[in-house]
Amino acid sequence: MKICMPVDQLAGLDSEISPNFRAAPALLVIDSVSSECLGIDASSGACHATPQHIDAIVCAGGIGRGMFNGLRSRGIQVFNTDAMTVKE
Repeated sequence: MKICMPVDQLAGLDSEISPNFRAAPALLVIDSVSSECLGIDASSGACHATPQHIDAIVCAGGIGRGMFNGLRSRGIQVFNTDAMTVKE
């Protein structure tokens, strides 16, 4: 499973999760099988930087209804967490 998380800066599993998906400066995609991490610069907007081939997004705060519905229509699961870092 490929999981995408909005982060404040790219620091692998120690990256702090950004509280707002749309305003996140970067995205981290973690492959749960291989544990490989891929960092994506989202300075032009996380909504436009979201990769096509992901299975889930984990947020620690807000995600707009339109974004939520768009992700769900593509079969992408959306989860919310209280964790501060990706590792948590």
